[in-house]
Amino acid sequence: IYIDEVRQVADPRFFGMQRLLEHIWLFGGKRGVVLGGGTQAPRWVPSAFYDQSKCHFIFRIRDQRSRKRLSEISGDVDTLNQVVPYLKEFEFAYVDPDGDVTVSKLERTGKTPKDTKLVAVQKKARIDSESLDM
Repeated sequence: IYIDEVRQVADPRFFGMQRLLEHIWLFGGKRGVVLGGGTQAPRWVPSAFYDQSKCHFIFRIRDQRSRKRLSEISGDVDTLNQVVPYLKEFEFAYVDPDGDVTVSKLERTGKTPKDTKLVAVQKKARIDSESLDM
């Protein structure tokens, strides 16, 4: 199961299904149920959304409080605080199950949509501004 905007489904002002989502994340795996999802901000999202996840894909986020919260949830706070504010268009930080951060960028190959493929260029994130240039 995939939910495109977890906040909208969980937030009591919209669908208010936070308890159901949390139950699926906590107990669904034993029954072969996988629930994945995305959100644009770490608000009104059940804690199990982060606690039960194996990896995170974090795109540039301007709000400092949200950025701080995502860094805390994902593990390597110092690296993410250095990396996320400087992500460019089509770049994202991938946090693997061990908490290691890799910066990736999707690039187009070819000049027409028919000839275009998206390829990922990856670089291990380190805390210094030079490591962020792709």
